[in-house]
Amino acid sequence: MTGAWERLDRRGLWVSAAFMTGVAILAGVPTAIGLSDISWAVALAWTLPGAAVIVAAGVIAEWLRLRVTRYRVGPDRVELHTGVLVRTRRSLQRDRIRTVDVVADPLLRVFGLVAVRIGTGEQADDGTVKLSPVTRDTGDALRRALLSRAASPASSLAVLDPAWIRYAPLSFVGPVLGGSALGGVLNVADWFGASAGVVDWAIDLLGGLGLIGGIAVLIVVALVVGTIGALGLWVEFWWSYRLDR
Repeated sequence: MTGAWERLDRRGLWVSAAFMTGVAILAGVPTAIGLSDISWAVALAWTLPGAAVIVAAGVIAEWLRLRVTRYRVGPDRVELHTGVLVRTRRSLQRDRIRTVDVVADPLLRVFGLVAVRIGTGEQADDGTVKLSPVTRDTGDALRRALLSRAASPASSLAVLDPAWIRYAPLSFVGPVLGGSALGGVLNVADWFGASAGVVDWAIDLLGGLGLIGGIAVLIVVALVVGTIGALGLWVEFWWSYRLDR
């Protein structure tokens, strides 16, 4: 760390563009389907300009944020200057820093970027500085520099045991994910005006089992889907987990 003022990585513009494109699609698809009774040409004429405005607004806002944001890691303090309309200047004493979290969501990973959250252990926002996005190498260098201590050598306290994955389906997450999946199927079908058809198909398929049998089958399907989702979520959260001192 040289102590000079640094900028955030400008590839954050691409991250913002990809994120806002996803937002525009999620907002535009149901709207276009709702307008499709008129004609698809009219539906696209209404939704595409709105989607372009959403993406452009997000990218411009991110460009302004990146342009005005500076950070500096000096020998005594970590400083952050940011804000477009309301300027914010935040400073943390290095000897008070207790945590440096390096996080990368899927979009940041695609572009080789991370977000770094530097904290003093306090609950208030005044005790944290967030730098996003920076390169993965920069994030690792910040973590090493800010958490370096002249104390005892590092030692490993805990490492992920893959056998722990068997506990994932035992939480409340599985049933919630299963119910959400069934609701999502009906919601998507409703977009295309096919929700009644899906319900009729399910009734025809399960009609021979009776009311209780049909409900039991739906519960089992929801639990199976929820279990698979819970396993995937557990792997995403905890894979490569390691606790070092």
